[in-house]
Amino acid sequence: MIKRLLSLCVICVFATGCATKSLKVTTPAVKPPATVIGYVKIENVKDFRAFSVAPKDPALPSIEGDQINDKKLTDKSIGRMRHGMFHNALWNYSLKDKETIYSVSERIVSNSFTAAGYQVVSKGDAQYDSAVPVSVDVIQFWAWMQPKFNIDLQFDGELAVKSKDNSIAVTAKGTHMFSTAFAGGGNWTEVVNKGVEKLQANLTNELKQVKEKAPKDKPTDKQPMEKEPKKKP
Repeated sequence: MIKRLLSLCVICVFATGCATKSLKVTTPAVKPPATVIGYVKIENVKDFRAFSVAPKDPALPSIEGDQINDKKLTDKSIGRMRHGMFHNALWNYSLKDKETIYSVSERIVSNSFTAAGYQVVSKGDAQYDSAVPVSVDVIQFWAWMQPKFNIDLQFDGELAVKSKDNSIAVTAKGTHMFSTAFAGGGNWTEVVNKGVEKLQANLTNELKQVKEKAPKDKPTDKQPMEKEPKKKP
């Protein structure tokens, strides 16, 4: 027990402080479609990430102090630092300012719909009542590190988008990884934003295929009835 406490003290000293750090997540800008193929409204975003207590696998979301039931923490946490020598889990990386997993995920989905040719509408817009309502599930959104000879930094993201009428039902992933000798805040920001860029691009491609995969009007098997020839009087 004493050795463990000493190890933790050493870790915090050499890790420049055990405290949550913040990251600014940016999403690639998109242009409004020249031709709108449909109108959608994002009704809700749900976080289905499974947070674990002290997981050995760094790819599994976890919270410093094991406070995995504190939504104020989980709603903003998107990664966790580990010690390069001891591999102990240290502080969390959280979304900057007022951003949450819900606001960032909604922005990614909104941008993807726009890039795919849709128009995302909000309350007060003319098309709001008739727009297709969609929901977003956050399956994964996590940055993590694996200390080796160098440090492997990786981001894994996965979002599922579905409409109430099932006309839209897609899932997309985005992963980015690189090795570095020093895992500073800038490196974490880079791996997350590169991963988000891939996630948004992959989701855009999935949404573009929705119209292409839509069933076409099938020709009827019934042939038109031929009119009987008029009988001569």
